[in-house]
Formats: sequence, structure tokens, C-alpha cells
Amino acid sequence: RFAAELIARPAVNVVVTQAHEAALAAQAKVDAVTAELNATRSRLDLSQQRQDELTARCDALEEARNSTSKELEDARAENYKLRQAAAELKAETAKLSVRLDDARAAVAANAAIFVH
Repeated sequence: RFAAELIARPAVNVVVTQAHEAALAAQAKVDAVTAELNATRSRLDLSQQRQDELTARCDALEEARNSTSKELEDARAENYKLRQAAAELKAETAKLSVRLDDARAAVAANAAIFVH
């Protein structure tokens, strides 16, 4: 009887069919947007993971740079001290060379006295 009434009411059938098709179309849109949202979330997660990796790498490189800069600064300071020490040793060597020359001259002078 219900089927007979529906057949008897073709306009109702059309409205029900249209509503059903609209619901299916709306569900298809929801499914498509959901899939797109999930894909976007996945890309966002990958992007965040890559950003975290790069941040960690940058932090490690920054730490290495700071450490290397400190080592370079220490090496320059040590090099400066060694240059100062070398300059002092050169000056001392020059003084000793003069004293040695004077001592040799005195020995030669004394030897000349005994030879004559």
C-alpha cells in the first residue's frame, strides 16, 4: 500500500530522490574535504618534523661554531704570547751575542798579551 501510494505520488518520489542525491553529494563533498584535510595535516606534520630536525641541526652547528670560535680565540691568544716570548728571546739572544763577542774579544786580547 505504501509503495502504491508512492507510485501514485510521483512528485514525492522525485523530491525523495532529489533529497537522497543531495545528501549523497554533500557526503561526497564532506569526504573529499576530509581527505584533503588529512593530507594537509600529514604534510604539516612532515613539515614540522623537518623544521624540528633543521632547528636541531642549526643548534648543533651554532654550538660547534661557538666552540670553534672559542678555540680560535684561544689559539690566537697563545700565538700572541708565543710571538711575545719569541721577540723577548730574540732580544736576549742579541744581548748574549754582544756579550759573547765582547768575551771573545777579551780572550783574544788576553791571548795576544801572552803571545807577545
